[in-house]
Amino acid sequence: MHRSPAGPAGMPRAESASRPGLSRGGTWRRGLIALAGLLLAACQTSGAQMAAIGGSTQQLPGLVRAPLALEVTMPDGDRETLDAFVTRPSGPGPYPVALITHGTSEDVYNRTLTPNRYSSTAIAFARRGYAAVMVLRRGYGHSTGRDMVTGVSCDNPGHQRAGEVARTDLLAALEAIRRQPWASPDKAVMLGSSTGGWAVLAAAAVNPPGVQAVLDFSGGRGASWVNVCGKAALLEAAAGFGQTARTPVLWIYAENDKEFSPALAREMFARYQAAGGTGELLVTPASGENGHFIMSQAPPTLWWPRVSEFLAARGLPSTELVKAQTAELPAPAGLSEAGKKSFARYLASMSYEKAFATDGREYWSWNSGYRTQQDAAQAVLTYCRQRSNSCVLYAVGDKLIPAVP
Repeated sequence: MHRSPAGPAGMPRAESASRPGLSRGGTWRRGLIALAGLLLAACQTSGAQMAAIGGSTQQLPGLVRAPLALEVTMPDGDRETLDAFVTRPSGPGPYPVALITHGTSEDVYNRTLTPNRYSSTAIAFARRGYAAVMVLRRGYGHSTGRDMVTGVSCDNPGHQRAGEVARTDLLAALEAIRRQPWASPDKAVMLGSSTGGWAVLAAAAVNPPGVQAVLDFSGGRGASWVNVCGKAALLEAAAGFGQTARTPVLWIYAENDKEFSPALAREMFARYQAAGGTGELLVTPASGENGHFIMSQAPPTLWWPRVSEFLAARGLPSTELVKAQTAELPAPAGLSEAGKKSFARYLASMSYEKAFATDGREYWSWNSGYRTQQDAAQAVLTYCRQRSNSCVLYAVGDKLIPAVP
């Protein structure tokens, strides 16, 4: 039931400019339909440029990043395939699992969601020695099946049931992940954002074997940009989860969360803790325009120090094994100062798969979280060319793209 800004097959954030001094950073709330954008840009991107992009996913020194299809069996016996993506150290392992899951938006966006949605978070965990697996639940992205929560309303919000249904997907996914040779069979942390945070909170209520910690980022249900639908039921469900939860949970909310405010987070946590739930609440400083997207958009440095302590106290890795590296690429020479600052943010972003397009003067656009680097290139170029026919691809991932002769 949580509504987040829609975006074309990627993160609900892009940076662009149409004129100097206007709209240099913002959110694609509605806008482009992903498929139309990809079809249009396919005609605009040369074969040479697409060849220069290289592989479909960005690879980083010391890490392996790869798509993953998880074959799972649900409690009712149905066989499903969950769309996933693993980021892990390049050695054989096994590594503790960091199972990551997502929030919810409108139906079209849900189906265009990719498992690279939280690549920045996955990379942060992989650099500390985890096999970080982003999992799309049933009904999202290329996962089979459908969202099993139907017929809800503010009078009958079904908050607890929704968490329990999502929990079923996550526990099935964890079982499938543990069959991989690089995954530890008995060490794991589960983390999720928004309705995904609510899902891992529900998972903590059944104390999954081999899960030492749970991280709830901005968790909840019923956000409508104005108020919370079924707040009383939300608080009651939080208490219900707390009655049986003994797996430690770190609740993480930003000071400027516009969906689930720190005040509401404190209410939920108090009910959860009073019922017997184990955990702590962390309210971080404000993050961006809306701190609700802290897990996908904020730099991990905002929350990692406290998360690191929480994990280490439970016997999970917290020390950096693979150093972060920022690509060193020159900004487009003729681009405005604002555009160059945006390009610097592009380079610093560890959210992949990403692309940057510009006309080299006053127009630019970039975004991330696409399924492939080719998809990122095509969609971002299309968006930029809606503003200037002179836009060209400048960078994809951490690589400059040569201009078309």
